[in-house]
Amino acid sequence: MKMFIHTLQTWLVAHFFHPVIFIIYFLLQNDKEGDNWGFAFFFIAIFSFFASIPSLFVAWLLQYVITNSNLSSVEKFIAWIISVVVAIFLNFAGLELMFGDFMGEKIDEIMAPPVIAAILSVLIRYKQFFAFQLSYRSFKNENNVA
Repeated sequence: MKMFIHTLQTWLVAHFFHPVIFIIYFLLQNDKEGDNWGFAFFFIAIFSFFASIPSLFVAWLLQYVITNSNLSSVEKFIAWIISVVVAIFLNFAGLELMFGDFMGEKIDEIMAPPVIAAILSVLIRYKQFFAFQLSYRSFKNENNVA
């Protein structure tokens, strides 16, 4: 359960940054349609929260695989960054399969902000990642000894 809590907290930190990064991303692209940023911020925050729930579970599964691998802690951290990005890509692929007609052709444009937010959240929580890896390893060793 501790692994899910770690994944959930990282996911929540990403959602803290995601709407802000999304709006900054579109402001940098000089998007002229964005007159009502308050509504856009609210919509992006709510929609992305629910639309990314599959990413949470994919990342949790990938973290389980990474944590139980025989990699060093640094290699696990790099794999965790890569797996978070993979989870987002898989989520977008699933959304495109389900709602491809409604999402339009601009799905590639909206992919960068969640990836940036996810990588930022993993980098911010790097200390918690290493602490989790140490506690998980010691817990696993205690269970194997008994």
